Amino acid sequence: MPHIEEKDLVAMHDQIEHSEKTLNEFKDVFYGERKKTEVLKKQRSIFMGISFLFLLFLLFVIFTNFTNPTSPNNESHLQDKGLKLYESVYVDSLENKLGEFNKINQDFLDPNMLQDKVADDVVVYAVQVGAFEERMVSTPSESLINLKEFQENGFYKYAIGQFDNLNEAQRLRKELLKIGFSDAFIASYKNGKRIKIEEVL
Repeated sequence: MPHIEEKDLVAMHDQIEHSEKTLNEFKDVFYGERKKTEVLKKQRSIFMGISFLFLLFLLFVIFTNFTNPTSPNNESHLQDKGLKLYESVYVDSLENKLGEFNKINQDFLDPNMLQDKVADDVVVYAVQVGAFEERMVSTPSESLINLKEFQENGFYKYAIGQFDNLNEAQRLRKELLKIGFSDAFIASYKNGKRIKIEEVL
């Protein structure tokens, strides 16, 4: 059996103690990091849970406010801001009418009519398509050059065309009735002012 000297034995013993100390330090660090990781996992789980609840609440608010835009709260809020709520079906129908109107506008109407006829002291016929308490056309398109706006008796009135003969105005009115302007009627103007059509006939 080999012989180990005492100093070698002491050195080995010191080395074992040092290794055990290092191992214990490593265990302490390992368990400390493990506890920190568990705490972070718990915090992350709590944060994710709160975030999920907040997201659900946000979706609920969005769903209730935007899927039911006709609720009294939303309408009153819009009215407070001077806005009006229209259903998308109504807006779509207006866009269709506008497209058909643009076609009629190009087919029937001459953009220079108004200037030529207002200068003369003649009766001009137009087809009135609507009267509204609120202004409906804030910035008329250049393609709607024959759309005229008149303000009378607290209403904004919209008329199309400038005809010097009643038959042309009646023809335009029939076309407008076909595309859904059911309230369209012929109005007469002289020197830019509305006059009763009975006075002309």
